[in-house]
Amino acid sequence: KMLEGIKKLVGGILDAVFVDKFNCIACDEELRDITKYGICKSCREKLEPSGDRICQKCGKKMNNEAKYCLTCQNYDQAFDIARSSFVYDGIAKKLVHGLKFGGKKYVAKYLAEFYVDAYFYYEMSADVVVAAPISKKRRKERAFNQAEEIAKVVAERLGIDHVASALEKTKELLPQEAFGGKERIENVKGAFSLGKNKDLIKGKRVLLIDDILTTGATASAASLELKKVAKEVSALVFASPINKIESVTKDVSR
Repeated sequence: KMLEGIKKLVGGILDAVFVDKFNCIACDEELRDITKYGICKSCREKLEPSGDRICQKCGKKMNNEAKYCLTCQNYDQAFDIARSSFVYDGIAKKLVHGLKFGGKKYVAKYLAEFYVDAYFYYEMSADVVVAAPISKKRRKERAFNQAEEIAKVVAERLGIDHVASALEKTKELLPQEAFGGKERIENVKGAFSLGKNKDLIKGKRVLLIDDILTTGATASAASLELKKVAKEVSALVFASPINKIESVTKDVSR
């Protein structure tokens, strides 16, 4: 255990000081031009922006002219809006997995720059930033909460407060990937509760930070809890899958 601890410590130091300074966070090739995104031109070009043709509720890229995806037509999402920087595929998926499961904590500060770009691109507004929490078990496994690391930088760039412990995850969930839309909603029911700093978001417009949004079930469950005290909740994620299901134009604005 002591040896493992030393390896983690040394690895963390190397990650923070060396790795991300000179190499692309996606392909690990040496960077010719150092940018705030930490990614080479080739990998950057492979990232597919969510763009303007999106579901007006959850922000997923649409493949038709509908205003809302089928999920948002059929389910009442608790967040006011959600937006994402990119389509969850290829390089975007690799970056999220590296941060989330590969222990590449240093990647968070670079991904955060894309969040900030999306925040301004979609003309979002917020008073405070809150990270989607993970369970104690997951935090112990990863040693950090990837959403929280991103949220800290986003808040700093936007010049607004990052409120830690405003929301807690109180239920260990089965992997959402194993379920369809309706099952995902059931899986996350009761998964969140307000934390000790809930008073710091009372009456505020909250920007909820997470890594990905698929059906929106997790973001919706978190938003439902936050809205017990918050005025509004907007979710912002790095990537979401393209909407590939045909849907009909229907006004579900609330």
